[in-house]
Amino acid sequence: PLYLPLLVSLHDLNFVNLTQTPVYVAKGETITISLWRKATPAKVWYEWALVAPDASALHNPCGRAYFIGL
Repeated sequence: PLYLPLLVSLHDLNFVNLTQTPVYVAKGETITISLWRKATPAKVWYEWALVAPDASALHNPCGRAYFIGL
């Protein structure tokens, strides 16, 4: 389960490589991320995209880079 509100540190964001292009954020500025948990009978994965301050492309669509096999 995913419990909200969710707090993610900058260290965690660097670990998952949130975006392929650097996004510069001013001190005190808020970022917004959409995160989806997806599943098929064979695997589970997460997809994510930066929404604000600038929108990014969808990352890990269909679990192509990271997934957990069932």
